[in-house]
Amino acid sequence: MAKKNKILLLDFDEIQGSAINDFLLGLGDFEPVMKSSFDDKINEISKLSLIIQNLTEKNVQIENGKYEIPILTIENKNTKSKFPNQEIIKSPFRLQQLEVKIRAILRQRELNALENLSIFGNSYVAARHALVGKDGEELKLTEKEVEIIAYLNQARPNCVSREELLREVWRYNEGVTTHTLETHIYRLRQKLATILGDKEALVTDEGGYKLIG
Repeated sequence: MAKKNKILLLDFDEIQGSAINDFLLGLGDFEPVMKSSFDDKINEISKLSLIIQNLTEKNVQIENGKYEIPILTIENKNTKSKFPNQEIIKSPFRLQQLEVKIRAILRQRELNALENLSIFGNSYVAARHALVGKDGEELKLTEKEVEIIAYLNQARPNCVSREELLREVWRYNEGVTTHTLETHIYRLRQKLATILGDKEALVTDEGGYKLIG
């Protein structure tokens, strides 16, 4: 199983913070941490996947990009984000809306991480939507194949279960089953074999899949 995404809940009151904390815990793939104020000396801050800051009239908004961690700002009735490019959700909101926003941010972070992806010497080039070898050989990928590789890449070296891939890549869309996932995996393996030969990058392990190489 891929390691859980650690999320810092910042500047929430006890009632709202506890509700969000319990909701994220219940989803099973998040590890929320609550803090009443920000301290850039927070232990293992580099391991955070996301900061969710409740913006009030009394606190200071964290600048997006300062710590290379995505920030989701919750705007309230009397507050507005100072940073126009920062991810925002307006209060009041439903917890399910928050989940959708969180997953979209994390998914984009995974795609951004593909800029440093290398599989047995083949690098991902976003502009071409392809894996490119040292000799310039290209392997074109579909959008869904990119999402699968992105998610498996951020989980390295751990295995990701089929259920987790369905939840994160397909979001349990109606009509999508494990058969759909397995078909995509099969086709992706066939594609990878055209540039990797006998080297296997997408392996089955512990009832799920992981990326190696």
